[in-house]
Amino acid sequence: MIAMPPFLVERVPGRLPALIQGLRLQPLIDLHLNTRVGWEVLTQLPVPVFTESFFSTLSARECVELFLMQAEMIATHNPGEHLLVNLPVRVFLDPALVEILLLQGERFRQVVAIEIQDPVSLSGLSGKARHRLVSALMRLRETGWEIWMDDLTPSLVADVGSLGIMFDGVKTDWHEMRRRHREPQALYRLVQQAKYLGNKVLVEGIESEADLQHARASGASAGQGFLWPELKIPLPAAGNAA
Repeated sequence: MIAMPPFLVERVPGRLPALIQGLRLQPLIDLHLNTRVGWEVLTQLPVPVFTESFFSTLSARECVELFLMQAEMIATHNPGEHLLVNLPVRVFLDPALVEILLLQGERFRQVVAIEIQDPVSLSGLSGKARHRLVSALMRLRETGWEIWMDDLTPSLVADVGSLGIMFDGVKTDWHEMRRRHREPQALYRLVQQAKYLGNKVLVEGIESEADLQHARASGASAGQGFLWPELKIPLPAAGNAA
């Protein structure tokens, strides 16, 4: 039986439990050993719901609620490997939400890492907001949270680098893999830049053996994509959620 975290139970009935059907775990693969080293945790929504539109409507607080629900389910299910769970930049600009993550860290940070899902948001931050973001991320790391940056593109390298943080990992945007046919060296260049931003570099968008070979040649340490089957964990029925 999977228990909802108290922070989420307080909202039931709410739209998050009503809309979310379960979790999708996409494997993270060591490109050289060809072994699984972790999972990215994604949300399974009903087919008519467009994923990007759904998440764009969530408040920062709802994003944290979803993060904690995912972490609780994973901690209970316990795949036994490293897990990346997404949060947007706006969460780290709210001191109250950062405190919630700091308090919950003792329960989850040993198996769950935070993945910042929208680096494109960095370009619109004021100097004050940028300082608040960096301070929040540093506090979280000091208490043991791993922090990854998602969806890196060449145009975002300067913005991510300006934060002055060496992330635990950086993931390239999946569209970058699709550029390989017209710009064969583009992914290699991006991965080399990413190595200055994160201790590990993961290439997303690997869907074929040709993509896999291209990712290996880029110098990245890990990969992710539909070449490897994902695992689905259903959300328990409402009657079993507490």
